[in-house]
Amino acid sequence: MTAKSQKENSSFVKSLQAAISTLFIGISYPSIEDAERGLKQVLINRRQYDAIVKEIRNRKRPPWNTPLGGEIGLHGGGTHSD
Repeated sequence: MTAKSQKENSSFVKSLQAAISTLFIGISYPSIEDAERGLKQVLINRRQYDAIVKEIRNRKRPPWNTPLGGEIGLHGGGTHSD
């Protein structure tokens, strides 16, 4: 398997958000499996589940504003902005 095909098959899609002096590399969370568990445990509703699945299938960042959470990632810019 080539590095390119490994990247294309990765379950983690990185998203970049540039701010004035920081860089944030977000991890694709929640996953489809997380959304399935959340739906079964009635933590999220069907609309939220469908939105998560749609974005992941489109290789985009899933919604971070559900009860499952989000905004998990690495940020740059040092401790001065914390």
